[in-house]
Amino acid sequence: MSKQGRKDKVNKPLPKLQYNKYMSGVDRQDQMLSYYSAERKTIRWPKKLFMDFIEAMLVNAHYLFNKYSGSKMTLYDFRINVVKKFNATNH
Repeated sequence: MSKQGRKDKVNKPLPKLQYNKYMSGVDRQDQMLSYYSAERKTIRWPKKLFMDFIEAMLVNAHYLFNKYSGSKMTLYDFRINVVKKFNATNH
């Protein structure tokens, strides 16, 4: 610390700055995926991998929908609408 009681300015390394800049999106997606996880302890790894892939696609689609549609929808409502549309086209 300097004599005035303030911390001296320290330059962060470039890799740390880039990590902090670009990881917020990944952290946000992990947070969104945790809300409505379809994961169960009993499923085997191929099915778990498939479900993780589907859930990541839903979160990305939700983000793009809210960004480009002009309307805002919660992730839960978006997932319900996707399931309803999928069921309607398959019956």
